[in-house]
Amino acid sequence: MTYQDLALSDSQILDVMIAGRKHGVTILLHAENGDIIEWLTEKLEKQGMTDPIHHTHSRPQIVEAEAASRAIVLAELVQSPLVLVHVSAGGAALAIRDAQGRDLPIMGETCPQYLFLTHDDLTRFAPPNVFENSKHVCSPPPGPDGTDQEAIWRGLRNGTFQIFSSDHCPYIYDDKRGKMLGLTAGVAETNGTSGGEKDGSSKEKEKKGNFKYIPNGCPGIETRLPLLFSDGVEKGRITPEKFVEVTSTNVAKLYGLYPHKGTLQPGSDADITIWWPKNALDPFRLKNDMLHHSVDYTPYEDHLFTNWPRHTLVRGKVVWSEGELTMDKPGWGKFVKRGKSLMGKEVRGGGMEKDVRRVADWLEV
Repeated sequence: MTYQDLALSDSQILDVMIAGRKHGVTILLHAENGDIIEWLTEKLEKQGMTDPIHHTHSRPQIVEAEAASRAIVLAELVQSPLVLVHVSAGGAALAIRDAQGRDLPIMGETCPQYLFLTHDDLTRFAPPNVFENSKHVCSPPPGPDGTDQEAIWRGLRNGTFQIFSSDHCPYIYDDKRGKMLGLTAGVAETNGTSGGEKDGSSKEKEKKGNFKYIPNGCPGIETRLPLLFSDGVEKGRITPEKFVEVTSTNVAKLYGLYPHKGTLQPGSDADITIWWPKNALDPFRLKNDMLHHSVDYTPYEDHLFTNWPRHTLVRGKVVWSEGELTMDKPGWGKFVKRGKSLMGKEVRGGGMEKDVRRVADWLEV
C-alpha cells in the first residue's frame, strides 16, 4: 500500500484478494497510506527537513493505522483472510484486534524493532555523524516513545499478533548500494541533477543527505529470538508457551509447514533451541562483531542480553553449542515443500453470506 514502484490501488488489492481466495493463497499486506507519505515527504523537503529522523515525520503512526483499517475493510468486503505484516503502531494493532473480535480472519505480524527501537534511535548519532542514524531507518518506523511499544507487547500477549518475525532486510551501511544511497542521491539532488539549488543551504543538505533515498530495512534475523526471550520471557512480559507460539508454531502453520516444522512430535523435524537456565549466563551487551551476519552494524548495539541460545539443533544435528558454530558447511540443507496455510479460516459459512449489509456475497470469490 506504499512505495511508488510497488503500491497497489484499492481496486488492485481487491483483485489480488479474490485471486488469493480462488487459489488458496494467504495474502500478506504492508499497510501504510502511500499518498499521505508522499505528500508529507514533499512538505518536509521544502523545509529542508531531510535528515534520517525526518523519515519518521513522513510516516506518523496514523498513516499505518488508517491503511490497516482500510485493508481490513477490503478483506471483509471480499471475505479474504489477511495478514498485516510488520505492524508498529498501536492504532493498527487496535484495528486488527477489533476485526478479530468480530470473528474475521485477520492476523498480525510484528517485529523486534517495534519492541526495542523508538524515534530516539534515529537521533542517536549527533553531528557530524548524523547520517549514521540511517542505520535505524525502516518502514513502518518505530513509534515516537514507549506507548506504541507497550501496545505491541500487549498485542503479543493477547493474541492480536500471531507471528513475531524479523523483517530482516539488511543493507551495508558503508556501501554505495546500501544506506549510503540516502547520502549520495541526496548530494546529487542538491547539486542540480534533480533541480536542487546551489547555495549555502544546499551544502548543508549535502552533509545531511535525504531520508527518502535511504533503503528501508534493518538486519535482525540473528537477534530476533534472543531479544524476545531476554526481554519477553525472562522479564515476564510473555510466557515461554507464547514465545514458542509466535516464533515457531504459528509461523509453520501460517506458511503451510506444520507439522513438519513448528512442533516437537514423532515425524517432525528436530529443530530445537535450548536456552540457558535463568541467571546461568552472565548478562552481556551486544556488539556487532559477535554476530554472524554479513552486515557492518546491528541496530541493537549495546543492548543488554540476559540469555542467548545455548544449543541449536537442525533436523537433529547440533549446529550451535555454547557460543560456537559446530556445523557451518553448506550443502546439507533440505527443501521442504509447503502446503496450504492452516491459519485464516474461511469467512463464508460463518453467517456473512446472510448479512445483506455486505455486498460481497454476489461476487465470484
